Formats: sequence, structure tokens, C-alpha cells
Amino acid sequence: MAYSTSSVARATEVLSRAFQSDPFFDYLLPRPEVRSAVLPALFDMVAGYSAAHGELDLAADGWGVACWLRPGHTLPTAGRLLCLGLPRWRLWQSLAKLGIGGALRLSALAAYADRQHRRNMPEAHWYLWALGVEPARQRQGVEASLLRMGLARADADRKPCYLETNTALNVLFYQKHGFRVVNHGQPAGYRLTFWAMRREPQ
Repeated sequence: MAYSTSSVARATEVLSRAFQSDPFFDYLLPRPEVRSAVLPALFDMVAGYSAAHGELDLAADGWGVACWLRPGHTLPTAGRLLCLGLPRWRLWQSLAKLGIGGALRLSALAAYADRQHRRNMPEAHWYLWALGVEPARQRQGVEASLLRMGLARADADRKPCYLETNTALNVLFYQKHGFRVVNHGQPAGYRLTFWAMRREPQ
């Protein structure tokens, strides 16, 4: 499916606001002004990559978005990012704002998540990379509606689904939709908890 530039832009806006208080980004980017500068560039990449190698599900009212990566593309690569025209994104300029400490935290946490992903999902699967809703519309059913859209696609494809979260409340939400925890732990030396979850096709 082809996605318009406006769809990617809207997804970027929604995700940037939705994840401002997320535990992962709060830990990675403790200064609010740096977080506000980096997240739009980061989610521009996430939304653009998902549009090219997965599905970008926008809520009908535009207040929520889910970014899925399809089987065979669930571990983003530098080569694919470059093929998408990464230089047009603001990512590299924004990442410079992380500083050395932030860059080291990002590298270590990304490596931990990548190892868990490879270990827990060796088979073909759908990967829920990001699910976000405008803060004022959260917990009003938009998240569930978006998630069901992606799960129906995975079920029709007869493939399992995988995601990571850093929030216990999200674990309960995803469990209600058939996910189960396959890993729960903290990267060595980091005060941040990861839950890895998978769901079998239904």
C-alpha cells in the first residue's frame, strides 16, 4: 500500500506527542527540551520505514497511529534506511543533541532490544514497532481499535506478532488482546524494564 507524505507527517506528529512521557524516552532523554527536539526526527524515521516495509495504520479521526513491520522486514537495517532517503530526515542532526551519555544509552538499549527480538522471534512474524495516541485521547478505545486492525491482518496472514514495552500498564492492555510475556528484565546497568510479548495467530 502506498502512503502519502501527509500520512507519514501526521503519524510523526501523533507519535512524538504520545511518547513524550514514555518511560523509555524519559530515561533515554531526561531533559524535556532535548526529548521534544529528538522525538519528531526519530518518529519520522519510524513512520517512514513502516510505510515502506510494513503498515501505517491511522485512526479514522487522525488521533492515533500504529506502525507495523511486515514479516521479513522486522529488524530495520541501515541499508534499507538509506534506500528510503534517510538524509532528508532530521534524525542525524537531532541525535547529536543526545550527547555522549545519551548516545551510549541509546546504543546499549537498542542492542538489548535487538537481542531479545532475535531470540524470542526466530520465525517470520509481524512486529508492532509503535502504537501511539494523542495524550488527550488516550485510554478511550483508540488504542484497541488500532491494535485490532493490525491483529486481524496478522491473523489472516497466519503469522505471530511481537512487540516490546517498558510500561506495566501496557502489558495488561496487550494481554487482553492475546499477547503473552516472553521476556521480562532489565539491561545490565540500566534502571529500565523491558517486556517482550508475542501473540500467536488466532
